[in-house]
Amino acid sequence: MFARIVTFQRSSSSSTDEAIRVAREQVIPMARQQPGYRGVCVLTDRASGKQLGISFWETAEQARGSAGYNAARDRTSQELADTAPPVTEVFEVELAEQTEAPFRSSAGAVPLTSGA
Repeated sequence: MFARIVTFQRSSSSSTDEAIRVAREQVIPMARQQPGYRGVCVLTDRASGKQLGISFWETAEQARGSAGYNAARDRTSQELADTAPPVTEVFEVELAEQTEAPFRSSAGAVPLTSGA
């Protein structure tokens, strides 16, 4: 399994919230249609505006993404007025564990979406 980690530098708290909405409504449904997609999580440091999107894929090639997927990432970053272009890296997952309990944000927000 491979992880695609995209680092964003959001310009404000409202752009961070908008990015999460776009991820739920557009990015995740698009990713679900891609071969090899296995899931995603988003990490946010609201104090600094830094946000990481970590998606999981069967192969490194799938993790690098299609041209359309990368274009959508760049377009969304521009629309949200990010303070820097997104940076994408791909890593092989060497170790992963997840409990059966659903993830929830520390703020008590809606749990991560399921593949259903």
